[in-house]
Amino acid sequence: AHVLGLFAREGQTADLVFPRALLEAAEAAGCRSRQGRHVGVDVSRAGGDECVAALWEDGVKTDESAWTSPDLMDTADRIYALAARWGEVAPAPGLVVPLPGERVHVDVVGLGGGVVDRLRQRGLCADGVDFGASPAGDWPDLIGETRFGGRRDELHWGLRRALQEGYGHLPARCAESRREAAW
Repeated sequence: AHVLGLFAREGQTADLVFPRALLEAAEAAGCRSRQGRHVGVDVSRAGGDECVAALWEDGVKTDESAWTSPDLMDTADRIYALAARWGEVAPAPGLVVPLPGERVHVDVVGLGGGVVDRLRQRGLCADGVDFGASPAGDWPDLIGETRFGGRRDELHWGLRRALQEGYGHLPARCAESRREAAW
């Protein structure tokens, strides 16, 4: 694809889910989301892929951690520690409360199911997100009546619409994430 690929030029991005112009406009507009902190996790076990956990605060990606481990229990322990480190600041000065499990979203396709089970066993009721499932119909006010082939398509389109409506952005300093979004 890199040798013979046909790449979209500026102005020819109608078929892209996340064109560069959209990412730049969303960042310039700022964000009006007040959803608090959420962590999204993609689990990997072998090969060249890394496990990645990203912290989103009110719709803006603010931190990320990546690691490689063949041990799913180690991965679960790392996610648990990140949920504690990225916890919410409580009303009392200096008091930090760990993120609640429903705000820790783990891709359960493949190996992620075991990680979610371990997190739940440790008391963190993580939200298992099945990217291979059927669409769930979330956010009808944001997405509309559009039909999707699967949950992954629905979630990507939901993020596009959130960027368009000012509910979030992916900062320019997250260059790797922006590059992957353009894929």
